[in-house]
Amino acid sequence: MNQRGSRAYLSLCATGRHLVAAAAVLLLALPSCAVGRAGGPVADSADGGTSGTSAPSNPVSAYPMPPRTRDLDLTGVDPCTDLLTDAQLRELVYDVGYQSRPGRSTSGIHGGPGCTFSSSTPLGREGRNISVLFNVATTEGAEVWLTDPARYASARLARPATVEGFPALVVPHPRFVDSCMAVVDTADDQYLLVASEPDHTNDTSSDRYCAEAERVATMAIQTLSATRR
Repeated sequence: MNQRGSRAYLSLCATGRHLVAAAAVLLLALPSCAVGRAGGPVADSADGGTSGTSAPSNPVSAYPMPPRTRDLDLTGVDPCTDLLTDAQLRELVYDVGYQSRPGRSTSGIHGGPGCTFSSSTPLGREGRNISVLFNVATTEGAEVWLTDPARYASARLARPATVEGFPALVVPHPRFVDSCMAVVDTADDQYLLVASEPDHTNDTSSDRYCAEAERVATMAIQTLSATRR
């Protein structure tokens, strides 16, 4: 991912190295620490605006998470090595095997490991100008994206989905129109998050990035289901 300065925040207004999507995910959950397109931190309210209006204390979404039919334990999963096979990486035209290593990170929301992959200009192939960030959460459940008042802005936009039989949410970013994430409920107090956005340009819609997040989340769950029985 390129360093579009307006999103280069990894945790509590601390500037990051290059993980732009990590910042986009963080902004979904931290209304007191947002950034403007010009690149500087700005005060933000829980509803994604700047009015200072407080979020309600009750759950904000009309979509409760349905029960899982099975569990998939994410304990010890390395998001850089355990989620996508070499064949999947090449199908997605991500940089691994071409020119760049995935970028490791730590979530500023739940403290779990993260990893960024991108498709820019692989050697001998045309890049897709798209990036994804994986986050592996093992300290909170997926339902917090619906019930936590601090995530009110994202919960309002969340739509239910199913990823390989697991309940999931697809959440366009409330401020950046070219950013979207999928949250897959894999077990109690665990979820896999996949966020997607352009690699080096801006876009005018979240549709492509919501589709990428769902697609990559599906691949990751397929890989984990085959390797963690």
